Amino acid sequence: MGVEPDHQRRIDSAGWPATVAGHRQGRRNNVGPVCDPAAVVFVFDAELWLWDARRAETWTFVSLPAEASQQIRELTDGSRRGFGSVRVRATVGGSTWATSIFPGGGGGAFVLPIKRAVRKAEAFDVGDIETVTVELIDI
Repeated sequence: MGVEPDHQRRIDSAGWPATVAGHRQGRRNNVGPVCDPAAVVFVFDAELWLWDARRAETWTFVSLPAEASQQIRELTDGSRRGFGSVRVRATVGGSTWATSIFPGGGGGAFVLPIKRAVRKAEAFDVGDIETVTVELIDI
C-alpha cells in the first residue's frame, strides 16, 4: 500500500492505516485554491519518550509508526540528508514547526524530536499520548 497523493495517512496506535481525505490548499496566479498533489501527510497517535543516552540533556521524541516509517524510507530513498534525516512540518495540538525526523527508533522507525517550546505550549510531557501530524517537505 503506497502513499496516495492528495490524502493524509492516519495510522492508529495498533499500526493500522486508514486514508483520511484532505489536501493542502494554496493560491496559484491568484486564481483560487488549488490542491497540492505532492503533499504526503501522516497523522498518528504517539507517546512522548525521553532519550536517555545523555543524562545531562533532555531530548524528547515520538516514534513514527512502522508502516509510516517504511513508506517514508521508500519515498525518500537516495534523497535523505545528514544522519538519514528527512525534512518535515510537524504539528502537535496547536503548535506547528519545521524540523527533521531521523531513523533510530525501535524496529527501524523514524523519530520526531519535540521541542521544549512545543512541550511547554501544549503542556505535553513524557508519557503523554498525543495526535501528531507529520508532513514531508522537500521531497
